[in-house]
Amino acid sequence: MAEKSLFVKRAFYESGSAIFSCGDKRDHAYIIESGEVEFTEPDSTTNEPVTTHLTDGELFGESAILENGKRNGTAIAVKDTSVFILSREILKERMSNLDPLVSLVVSMLIEKYRENRIKSANGIAKKGKTKLSSSHTMLIAGYEEQKQTALKELQIEQELRRGLENREFKPYLQPIVEFKTGRIVGFETLIRWHHPEKGIIFPNDFIPVAERTNVIQLIDQRMLEAACEIIPAMYKMLGQRASDMFISVNLSGANFDNNDVVKMVRTAVRGAPFDPIQIKLEITESALVGDSNRAADILSSLKDLGVSIALDDFGTGYSSLGYLHKFSIDGLKIDRSFVQQIHDSQKSLDIIKAVVGLAHAFKLGIIAEGIEEQRDIDILRGIGCQYGQGYHFGKPIEATQALRNLKASGGMITMN
Repeated sequence: MAEKSLFVKRAFYESGSAIFSCGDKRDHAYIIESGEVEFTEPDSTTNEPVTTHLTDGELFGESAILENGKRNGTAIAVKDTSVFILSREILKERMSNLDPLVSLVVSMLIEKYRENRIKSANGIAKKGKTKLSSSHTMLIAGYEEQKQTALKELQIEQELRRGLENREFKPYLQPIVEFKTGRIVGFETLIRWHHPEKGIIFPNDFIPVAERTNVIQLIDQRMLEAACEIIPAMYKMLGQRASDMFISVNLSGANFDNNDVVKMVRTAVRGAPFDPIQIKLEITESALVGDSNRAADILSSLKDLGVSIALDDFGTGYSSLGYLHKFSIDGLKIDRSFVQQIHDSQKSLDIIKAVVGLAHAFKLGIIAEGIEEQRDIDILRGIGCQYGQGYHFGKPIEATQALRNLKASGGMITMN
């Protein structure tokens, strides 16, 4: 899948080199990752040159975000300096999902930041120091916090993209088991980041940034490709027994912003040596609550490719009976938060019973997540739940080891 999203790039400038000069075209703004930049531009009132020294996390050249034209200032790296490069298109894309009022305020704040920086630098040059009000001090403190947060996110984004290039994201598999027989019917693919310096990083520590920066679509693509490699390996382990098994892959709601996801899945399953129905795409309810008509069209197109679709974490978000007749889905997954409370909360048990009843009524498969004890199985099996996954059956492990375990067990787990 070709990447549709623009992304922030990094550049390095040696000490003494010009990042841009007066008269250059306004094409990018810059955020300093490390180093120091001497930025000179004319005072808006006196037209006298004002020089500001900027360091880590500072923004400069931001007029390129606001307007076209030519530069009226210069930026020189006074130390070896690494910067992130921002185009107007990148900022527009990142702001596209914001309320128009928020977008307007951000643009105005950028302009005010530019004006205040010139005034502050001019005041320091003329008076030697500038006295700040308490409100101004609080504003600067808040700005510094936001600056560090944004800088950290830009750095993570760069690491994510490097990690994709170096294939550092690995599929871990957790078995999904049929309660009645103990048969392993499939696996959920759970991603782990094998960072060369930080070790194994779990999804909660990088998926939010990946979603905000649209890297998530590339990560989802990588996991889908991995799933399509795992299924043939299952056939080698179990022969035709594997024809009844599936691999689940999580799809972020970001994939439903356009139809690229259909192309991505089509490319992955086209010509695959297995039935596409053995790929199960897990989506969350949040993916469906934006443009529901577009979501319905995308799901229908995915179903036409032969894959199966499950609604993940059912009951935790915007659940509606409308989902079950409007959208093309094959199964529901009961969120672990309900399963873990079934022994202590009658409400959680009642919710699970209701979801199981809905699944049966709509002829959908039903999987309960978070199975940790035999007594969880006893209750869920008693109320008609078909399948489960959780630590009771096995923690997520690397795909190669999971397949070895699959072969050793013959695809079965002993049930009480």
